[in-house]
Amino acid sequence: MVLSQNVIAATFLSARMPKEGRILDAGCGTGLFGVVFKAMRRLNAPTLIGCDIFAPYLKAIPNGIYDDLVCCDIAHLPFRNKAFSGVVAVEVIEHLDKIRVARALKEFERVSCCIIGLSTPRGYRIRSCEDGNPFQSHLSGWNANEFRKLGFKVRFLPDMSSKLWIFVPFVLIYLTGLWAKTIICVKTIH
Repeated sequence: MVLSQNVIAATFLSARMPKEGRILDAGCGTGLFGVVFKAMRRLNAPTLIGCDIFAPYLKAIPNGIYDDLVCCDIAHLPFRNKAFSGVVAVEVIEHLDKIRVARALKEFERVSCCIIGLSTPRGYRIRSCEDGNPFQSHLSGWNANEFRKLGFKVRFLPDMSSKLWIFVPFVLIYLTGLWAKTIICVKTIH
């Protein structure tokens, strides 16, 4: 169910990204956001750059999903200031400790000229290393107020593995966070 949760988060964030310019998928992993983004935007998609610290993931991404791939740490991005119209990080920041997340968010603001979008589990969720990736462990947990203090607009997604969301109107969960599993955050850069 984690995959379907991430697809929904990627869909919401993709819809908020600019229609022109360059988009950075920070912590792109195996390319889930890229696939969703390209499917939603079809042929008129902006340039999409993916970056991840785990090189084997980048090598596993099929050709044509991203216009370019860069192996790097999102807390130290190798891009010039305002190089991107938007930066997105789908289910990434929970894999960093809070000090490195603060650095990554500053980097996102530095390289973006329009918008930052991210998703993360609500609260701390235990996760250890998977598929040989030492960066898969969860090192931090987050709540909506932390993002609001940083200037993000916050929305929520329900736990898609639970049937509760069928009985509770989606919009109630989306706006209030009641029974939410995922936090969606968007910040406009001026």
